[in-house]
Amino acid sequence: PAKSVHVPPPVPAAGAQGKPLPIDLPTALALANANPLDIQIAGERLRAAAAALDRAKVMWLPNIGVGADYYRHDGQIQDIAGTVFTTSRSSLLVGAGPTAVFPVSEALYAPLAARQVIRARQADVQAARNDATLSVAEAYFTVQQARGEVAGSLDALRRAEELVALTERVAPDLAPTVEVNRAKAEVARRRLAVEAAYERWQVSSADLARVLRLEPGTLVEPAEE
Repeated sequence: PAKSVHVPPPVPAAGAQGKPLPIDLPTALALANANPLDIQIAGERLRAAAAALDRAKVMWLPNIGVGADYYRHDGQIQDIAGTVFTTSRSSLLVGAGPTAVFPVSEALYAPLAARQVIRARQADVQAARNDATLSVAEAYFTVQQARGEVAGSLDALRRAEELVALTERVAPDLAPTVEVNRAKAEVARRRLAVEAAYERWQVSSADLARVLRLEPGTLVEPAEE
């Protein structure tokens, strides 16, 4: 005897439910490292740690201070003996000099501590990328599951409608009229299930769009079966 082959229900189209965006899993994972704010924040912290390391490397160098001072007086003035006289005088002072004040321990160990901070920040960046990739993968498979539930709900609705048509043909000779009403009630429940499945698809797609920072209202349509 010939074996029966199970044919999965057709995949529902996304055109009537929102702005469709066909996408596959590799593309979604590639976008995971493009826009998430957590990765950008971790990258900025890494650059700040690198700047702190550059500063620690030159801590032993002296600082050079440059300054200028200008003084001017016009009018009366009193000398040491108490005589008041009118005069006009001015002076200009310019100076520069190096200063080096730092603890020896800081000059020796600050670069080492800064390198350890950089390693920690690099680990933070990788952790942020891993978290973003995991969030995208989970959201993507949730979208795929929701779309599969829509396909299953549509297939169940089609079979329920076929049952109504079959029951109406055999009623009232082979089946009581109440069976027709019962089949129609089942069709109504299946239609509600289809609407609920579409809502789950839209909600899960919105969550994936949030993670990937896509345009709001986009309905992600996975390319896989």
